[in-house]
This record gives sequence, C-alpha cells and structure tokens, in this order.
Amino acid sequence: MLRNCFPRASGLALALALTLGMAMPPAHAIDSIPCETTPFGNTNLMLGDAEMLTLHDGTTPANTFAEYRQPRGSETDALVEVYASSLFPAGLPAGAYPLDASEVDLNGDGRDEIAVAYGAPPALGNIVIGVFQRTPGFTPSAQLIDTWSIDLNPEGTGMSTVSVELEAGDFSGTSGLEQQLALKWRSLQGPDDGHMNVIVLTGGSDGSINEPDNTWAGRWEQNGVHGESGLTHGDVLLDGRDQIIVVSGTGQHIYIYLLEFNAPGAHVNTGLPVAVGDTAIGSLEFPSSISPFVDDGFTSPSDPVNCPNASCNQTINVLSQSRLVANAGNLVDTAAEELLVSTVFRGNVELRTQNGTLVSSYLGDILGQRLLHFNVVRSAPGEDISAITLASSGPGRDFDASQVLGPRYDGQPNVTPGGFDLAIGNVFGAETEQIVLSDYKSETGGRQLRTQVFSASVRLQAGFTYDVLEATGPFPARFTTTATGDVASLHWNFGDGSSSVAQNPTHSYNATGLYTVTQTVTDSSGKQSSYSTQVQINGAVSSGGRAESYSYQLPHAAQYIATTSDQVEHPSPFITITTNNEFEITSPLRIQVRDMDRDGRAEIITNAQSVRRIRTQETSPLSDTTVFEATIWRSRWSLDTSQIPAVLTQAHALEVTDSSVFPNIEPDLPFGWSALVASDFDGDAVHATIGSQCGAVYEPQLRNLIWMPPFFSALQSGSLDNGYMSASFGNQQSSGSSTENRSGSTTGHSVSAYVGVQAGTSDTSPVRFEISLKATAGHDWQSAKGEIHGGESEQSYSEGQSASQGEALLIGEGNSAFCYTYDVIQSSGPVPDSAMRMCEMAFTERNAQTAELWNAQFVYGQTVPNWMPVQRDWASQALFIAPTSTIPFQSGREADKATDGLFSTAATSVSTTNPYLDIDLGSVQPIEVIRIFPAANVDADNGTLVKPLAFTLAALDLQGFHVYVSATPFDGAQVPSGAGVYEFAPPTDSGLVYDRWNIMARDSNFNPLQVRYIRLQHPEQISALINVSEIQVFATTHSEPPAYPQAVCQPATGTGYFLARVWNTHAGGYRNIEERGEMMWAGTNEAGAPTGVLLGNGDACINHAGIRQTTIWNNLRIGNPGITHSWDSTSNTSQTVGSYGSFESTTRVGAEVEMELGNKWVQAIAGLSYEYSFGLTRDKQSVSFWGNGLQIGGSVGGFDNEHQSLVMPCGYFPHPYAYRLTDRGSLNYAHDLYVVDYIVQQPDNGSSWQRGSVPLECYGQDDTIFAHDFDN
Repeated sequence: MLRNCFPRASGLALALALTLGMAMPPAHAIDSIPCETTPFGNTNLMLGDAEMLTLHDGTTPANTFAEYRQPRGSETDALVEVYASSLFPAGLPAGAYPLDASEVDLNGDGRDEIAVAYGAPPALGNIVIGVFQRTPGFTPSAQLIDTWSIDLNPEGTGMSTVSVELEAGDFSGTSGLEQQLALKWRSLQGPDDGHMNVIVLTGGSDGSINEPDNTWAGRWEQNGVHGESGLTHGDVLLDGRDQIIVVSGTGQHIYIYLLEFNAPGAHVNTGLPVAVGDTAIGSLEFPSSISPFVDDGFTSPSDPVNCPNASCNQTINVLSQSRLVANAGNLVDTAAEELLVSTVFRGNVELRTQNGTLVSSYLGDILGQRLLHFNVVRSAPGEDISAITLASSGPGRDFDASQVLGPRYDGQPNVTPGGFDLAIGNVFGAETEQIVLSDYKSETGGRQLRTQVFSASVRLQAGFTYDVLEATGPFPARFTTTATGDVASLHWNFGDGSSSVAQNPTHSYNATGLYTVTQTVTDSSGKQSSYSTQVQINGAVSSGGRAESYSYQLPHAAQYIATTSDQVEHPSPFITITTNNEFEITSPLRIQVRDMDRDGRAEIITNAQSVRRIRTQETSPLSDTTVFEATIWRSRWSLDTSQIPAVLTQAHALEVTDSSVFPNIEPDLPFGWSALVASDFDGDAVHATIGSQCGAVYEPQLRNLIWMPPFFSALQSGSLDNGYMSASFGNQQSSGSSTENRSGSTTGHSVSAYVGVQAGTSDTSPVRFEISLKATAGHDWQSAKGEIHGGESEQSYSEGQSASQGEALLIGEGNSAFCYTYDVIQSSGPVPDSAMRMCEMAFTERNAQTAELWNAQFVYGQTVPNWMPVQRDWASQALFIAPTSTIPFQSGREADKATDGLFSTAATSVSTTNPYLDIDLGSVQPIEVIRIFPAANVDADNGTLVKPLAFTLAALDLQGFHVYVSATPFDGAQVPSGAGVYEFAPPTDSGLVYDRWNIMARDSNFNPLQVRYIRLQHPEQISALINVSEIQVFATTHSEPPAYPQAVCQPATGTGYFLARVWNTHAGGYRNIEERGEMMWAGTNEAGAPTGVLLGNGDACINHAGIRQTTIWNNLRIGNPGITHSWDSTSNTSQTVGSYGSFESTTRVGAEVEMELGNKWVQAIAGLSYEYSFGLTRDKQSVSFWGNGLQIGGSVGGFDNEHQSLVMPCGYFPHPYAYRLTDRGSLNYAHDLYVVDYIVQQPDNGSSWQRGSVPLECYGQDDTIFAHDFDN
C-alpha cells in the first residue's frame, strides 16, 4: 500500500517551481529565523481588561483607594465596588497629601502597579511616590509595597503642587511589558523658581522602584519661568519607544518639550541631544504662539445688517492661560501618535465686519484645542533621527488643527480650569482612537455632566504628480494622484478641453503647449479640494506636481454626546419628586478611557461629585421638603452599536456621603482632590510574548482565474496549437485618450491566532483583540519599517497577462514572509489552548501560469497546507454517481447526498466503527484531485443553512478519516490494504483538516493515478460517523463543451453559491447543482431576463439586481474554420467588470509554520479556542482591486479544416460570466479569486447537438467503432 508521505518544500524551491514550472526535488522543512528579529515587538497587548480605581481625599468616606468593575450576571449597579483601601497606609510620611496617580507595570509581569505621588512636609519640599500592588485572593486590597522620595530642600526650592504629574510608558524602547515612570513638577521659590523638571524612574523585579531616594535614572530641567503645564507620553516620532511630552503655557505661547529617555545601551538620536546639566534624557523645544487663537470651527453668523451673507470675521486674543492638558494617541493611524493640547485661557473674542467695524466682543475663559504632529528626518525607518519639526498645515500654521470648544460668544457659560477633563481611547473599536471630553454643561435649573466623543481625520487635500513621456505626437502624460483624506471621487481637467474621472489616468495631448491641469477631489460629505499646476508639452520628458503630504483635522462637532438630566418622578398621584443634579463647576472632574470587558471597545469612565437637590412635593397632605445629598458620581459611558445609529449610553453608580434638609445648609462636597486610574491591577489582561519557533515561508496567493473558452479538443487542436485560443486579464491596448486600466493587489502583514475560551468575555462571547494588537504590534512594525503617517503600499500594476495554451490563465503572487510565533499569556501564566503568529511580508512576486501547471505542483500541493486545486464544482467525475456502503445513513441524509452537487445537503451515517462510503467511477480513469467537504454549517437554533457557505462546524467529524483509491474493487467493509491501493491521510499530525480536504492524486512520477474505486473510511477501531456535503473527483482540467452548464443563476446575494444547470449523464435530464462563489456579472442574458435555470418549484430563475448582465456572443455558433471569435470587456466595461471594485479578505499567512506548531485550530474547531485572522497594519490584510478600465477577454478559434463538415452538428454557443470564489487549502489558507468561466447554452431547436445526444464525431470518436449509446 502506498501512502502520501512526502517532505515539505522550501521557500527557494517553491519560488523556482512557481516561476519556472519545473519539477521540484525533495525539500526540507521551513527555514528557521531568529525570533528576536521580530519587527512586531517582543510583547503586545491582545485583550485589555482594566479596572476602575478611584482615589480621593475627604472624611466620608475617608481618604479612599477603591476598585470598581463592571456588573456581572444579575447585578444592576453601573459599577460594582471590589474593595476600598486606605489612601494613606502605614509607610507614608506623616502629613502626606495626594497629588497625582498613574498605572505602571514596573517589573513587566503583566500586572500593573499603581504609583501615587504625594507631597510631604517640610513645606513644599518633598515629593513621595507610593507604589501599590493588588493583593491576590477572594478579598483583595491595595497594598503599599514601596516608597521613593525626593527632597527638594537641599536644592533651595520646592514644587508647585498643581504641577506634579505622573506618566508611565515604554521610555526605554524594549517593546516589552516593562514600563518606566516619569515624574514632572515645576519648581517654586528659590533660585530655580519656575523651572520645569522631569525625572525617570525604573522598576525592580518585585514591582518596586529601582533607584534609591533622591536618585533617578534620568533627569531633565528647563530653565525659565513656566506657567501651567501638562504631561503625556507617546511615540510621536515613530522611534520604537515612547517620548515624554511636556507642554507648558505661558502668556500667549505654548512650549512643547519632547524628551527621550536614553536607557543604558539605548541609541541616542542626534535630533534629541542631552543638554548640559541633564542626565540620560535628550530633549528639544518647540515654541508656538497661540494669540490670536485660530478657530477652524468658526462660522460667521448670518446677520443681514452686520454680517450679510455670513461675512464677518472673528479674532480671539489670548491674555493668559489657567490650565493646560496634554494627550497623545493614534488619532488618525497606527503609526506615529498625534499630540492634542487643550488649554483654558482668558481671551477677548471680537466679531468684526469685513471692513473692520466691531460687531460684538466678549471677554471670558475659553477652552481651545490644538492638534499637532511631528515630521522627522532619518536616513531610513528605524534609523537615527537627525531633525524634528512641527508639521505645518499652511502658512503661519505650525499645527494641524486649532479650534475653540467654547464659549465663542457672550451668553455662553465660561469654562473653569477644573470643570473639564480629556482622554484618548478606542471608543469606536476601530484602528484609530478617539478624543473624549467630559465637562459640566449649564442648563436651566442647574448644571449637568456631559461626555462628548470626537474623531480626528486626515484633511482632504488634492494633489498629483505627472510624468510626460518623450514623443513626437500625440504626446502622452501619466498622472498619479497624491490626494489625501476621505477621497470619494476625483475629477481631472487636462487643460485642453478633455477630462477624466479615473484615479490615475493617462492622457494624450494632440499639440505642444503649456497646459494647466487641475484635479478636484470630493469627499463623502461633498466637500472639495483642488490642485492645479502647469504641464509643459513639447515632446521632451518632464515631471512634477505635488508629493503626497498629510495634515489632520478635528471635527467641529462631536460625533456622539450624552448628558445627565434632572429627574421628575410621580410615585403616586399626590407626590412629585424633582431631583436636580447640581454639578459644581469648580469641582475636579476626572476621565479615563479603557477597555474593561475585553470586547475591543473602550469604556469611558468618569468620576465627579455634586450636591443633589431632591424636592418632594405632596398635595395630600400638603408638604414641601428639600433634601441636599453630597454625592460621588462614578459613571460608565459606552457606545451602543446595536442601535442604528449608534448612541452613547450612560450608567451611574451614586454614593451619597452626606445629606441635610432645608433650611439647614448644604453639606460639603465629598472630596477636594481625586484621581481616576484605569489599570489592569489584577493582571488578567492577555498579552502575546515572542515565542521560540520562527521561520521563513514562501506561499502563493491566487488572484485571478480566467478560463479558456470551451473547445472540443479533437476538433480544435489546430486553433489551440496556433494560438487562436486565449484568456486574458489586465491592461490591453486602449482606444481612449484619457483612460485608466488599473488593477493590483496587496498581501499585507497578518495575524493568525487562537485564544482559549477561558480568556473570553463573561458572557462567553468571542473576544475582540484585533484593534489592541494593531495599536501595539502594528505600531512596532511602523516604527521599524514604516512612515510617520503609516500604511503599507499596494502593488498596483497595469500590465496584462494572457495565455494561449492550457485550460486557464492563473494569476497570483508568490509571497515570501517571515513568521514569528507568540505565546498567549496572562500574569498568572499561559492561556490554555492559545497560540498566535504574526507574519511580515518580505517580498512579493507576481506570476502567471496555466491551471495545469498549478495543479501539477506535486510535492508542494501534497504537503503544504495552502494548496488548493483549480477545478470547477460542475466538473467532478463523481457528480450524480450514487455512493454505496453497508452501513446505515440517517433519513434525509442518505449516501447519495455526497455526490448530488448540492453543498446545502449532507450525507450523514450513523456512528459505528470503520464507517465507509464507496464511489465507483464505472471504469478505470486517470484522476488528479479528490476534494472532500464536511457538511455545511447550520444554525444551531433553527437548523437553517448558514450563509455564506462554510464547512467548519462538521470538520471535527472528518478527523481521522483516510481516503483509499484503487483500480480494483475493495474487499468488503474492511479497511483497504495491499498492492495497488493508495492511501491518503490529512496533512496534519492530528488527522484533521480545517473545512475541506484537498488531495492531489498523483503517483511518485507526477502522473495521475489510474483508479476506479474511491473510499472514504475511518481506519481506527473507534466510533465515528461520516458527515460530508460533497465528495468530488477530478480528472484533467479540460472539459468538453457538453459538460459545461447550460445556464447559471444566482437569485439571492450573500449565499456563497449560485445555481448551475448541468446534464446528468447517468440518469438523463438537467439538474441544478450549487457552484461555490458569488456571481459578479453575466454575459449570458440581458438584465431581468430568465437565465435558463429552473428553480425547484418550476419558476424561471432570474439573477438578483446586484449582478451586472449583458449578452456576449449572442447566438454565436463556434466552429467555422479560419474564424476566431473574441470578446473584450472594453465593449461593455460597466457590465463586465462587475459590481465589485475590489476583493478584501484575510489569508492565513504562515500556515506552514502552524503545521510545525501542532495546529492550534484543532482546539478552535473543538470549541476550546476562538480563531482569528486579520491584517496587522491595514484594514484588510489581502486586497485585489481594479478600476473601471479593467479589461478581460477571451478568444476561440474554429474547427480545424478537416472537420468543416462538423460545424453544424458539433457547433456550440458559449457565453462568459464571472464570479468571486474564496477557496481554501486544507488548513484554511484562503485564495480570493476573480473567476471568469463559461456556459454552453445550446438552443433547444435547430441542427445543433443536444446534451444526451452528442454525436461521437464531436469527440473524435468513430461511430463504427463505438456503436454504443454514449452521450458525451
């Protein structure tokens, strides 16, 4: 007995084989690479799970450090208290008072510590940092484990308490879990009065601070007198480590200081030198004027007297600044982070007419905002930064966006320094983060707590480059768009009366001259941007235009808003209870934005306080009572996407700390100082850490499959030999002067992961970690390889491919990738049933080949998990052959369902030992491929077919089965063995395939196997059942015209299959089968006309409206010698390109690595893990795209001259159609294909052959020899 035991192919061998079509020698396993070379970072966050920690002073409750979580099960509170500890435990100096707090993982164990900064006597001279850890067990608490202090008295200075801030980040650039702590303060009094200071502290293995008191790992001091300041951090330089960012506001200026900690052995960027007197911290200062303050969001009032046609101008003069908040985050992409500066300033707002006449003025406290990013100069990504500048969005604008959030005019309430807070986080569950602002909104009767969500974006900006080619006339020029932002459409004016709407057009000028070319781009809201430049046409080569550049914008209104409201209740007809919230505008308001439940979407957490006024009025008996309640508001805001449109919901946990009844005075507010921290304090977030098995792989990605038109091999061999048969895809010669023939693809860096169900959400829903991983691993890749504004480039191409031999033109890519395995862990250890790999695409080559060459990649196809055969479902030799077995099958799921051509049905046996199913092809035939599909997925609740088609759920039933083939009958029900029997096992140690099993049935000499009998059987003595939807058997890729479908039709979209009406050669008559794919266009009939397919109820099938339809080769008989018929999409582009503009999908790059690891997807199928596969640094990891100028075609020659007499009896009537097919290898490696194929629509009258009575001469057979009743 012969088994399919062949070694794997190396990347180099595969590359040669795919490119040259050569037979491959035996090869070795994947080539190992050092795991430490990963560009995706050593450790990445997968699943965030933050706890809400509130810290505040006060007496009731007294000086509390408390933890809160989201409710579970039947719990109804918005936030549930886990414990409340003391903010002033033993170990702190007497008289300490809190100043700020931050989460930090000092020892990199995946469990955060909380660092709290305290002031301590004497006077203002001591800063103490207390480090807290969460005690384990059922009764946790916050425990002080370490303190560190700095005594400023020897320096002759103190500190401004409001200036003290803490930030934690990866300042050393290790790309691990370990973080460092930054402490900022402004000196007060003494010789250093007004100086700004930052020190960096590192962590020990136990989570304590490494440095002794009054020492540090790095220190920076900025001379001068500084005002209000803010501290944040982020990798705004795309340097692979977080920068510390200090923003100071003084008078009419802000000063931005970029600091970079140079840990021992770290690279020192020349653009951030360490100044004299500083230690291990490089820095650079960026001053910027904010007066007059630019308000991008200003819209002139339309006053017919003073501001006719909204013509007034606004000027905002800044007088002083009273609070400054700095934030950094991935607001527009996952590359370099952006900086957001929010400042409260005293300002004078003037509204003037165009001639300068004052219309109105207003003096008050205003909240302004600026969005900024940095441009860097470096020799290559990841190399030394030699220069840094603030990016400009126009003349006089050293920022991206600037606007006033309020107020803009008299009558709006002033902003107070303590009455707002901002944070950045992933509220939308998208790749970018959002800005969240919480503030107090004044309304009639009192003030409310309001939360708003804003999303920054790339500003719409037209632009293009041009290349004029050398010519003597006409004079061609190529134009390439560099427009950025939300470009929904483009329009080109070439300056000679011609125009185009293509993305990257080519235009030919008929005369020399100087032409003004204008591009106008329009976004989805109708906003436009234009760019013009002059192009000299004189026959010589030239180029120019505007290079791609980015600037960012802020929305002028929030996308989502939620506000608390006063309540009026009527518990009885005689009682009215009115509750006024009465938030205190000067009270400190705190906000954090973090994912608390592992759903990939961050919650917004706020902490505020008020003295609520509750008035109870009774009419019987008459009474009126007012109660004042001092209340802490712990609030959770989240985006509810189940509603359309989505809404920002709110839930509040209220704690009453004191009360009084009027006419007694109101109680005091609960606290004077507070901090809010969102932290993984219990260490149950899930991280990925670099593993030990990493390798280089070479994998194909098929993109386009264009079948040759049908032909009789015996009658049209001359046409085939002479190149009169062809299939083509891509750019062919165009007749237009301003056309675009664009197509392309990209296979980007990818992630494949399996996360054990125990890491899931509390409601057992699958976790969502794509966004977290893109924000960490994606950012790490960008810092090593990318640009400040991140994004991989697509492979765009305009050349065409055509084939004049073989059965089909197959276009694909050969992708070389470096794949890195990661362990999935929590602080407690590995997450069971979990694994992950990330693959970096290193090199991509495009190749074109015939279907026969692809199908014959023997060693590759047999042993590497991403191979799949290029065949059509209707061409299976087993179609409509009733299988046999001696074991019973379930009612309605009999054995014949395995070959009925319907994926929506299944053949399901009873459970027994050695279950089997046999197929007898009727004669010994050469076969090349066997495919087995498990039963299609059905909904567990209602038993209906899941659409689109998928086959994963029943794949576990196929585990352990083998396939046996032989030219002679098998011996009863026993497991086949002996001479002449070929045995095939799944290409995995576990004996399991993902959702289909692809078998290449060739012998060791690359020849098809000569077999008649095929058996699917479980060889082990264990109970098992057969549960398959289809077993397919394929011979060569060629099919004669009568085997083609008579018609195809897809009445409904999204099914994953369409109907093909084919001839049943065994029973006679037409039957419908299900061909996998989604139809795109049909050249078979006009729109809305019956297709020729009959539905089960006898009705005519009509294609759904999304399928473009026309008639190609209408009533055209193929056969006349010397005549070549062709079709091309240029004849009717809008119909034949189809309703898609691109295919977006995700392949499982690195599946070969997975085989080495032991196939974690076994757990995924078994229900122990959730499976994920997605692109890492782009929305879609795998994309094929094309423009309206995409050209596809085919041609077919007539019969050879000696067969001229057979034109009438053997002539045939083909029509092309196209569909999208996502096909897979045995381990779920996806190939997303644009397929063009044909039907042969024989008329039911006339002198042409009919299926069931095809003359044998059409097959080159002599009736005098084959005097049998052969159909075809």
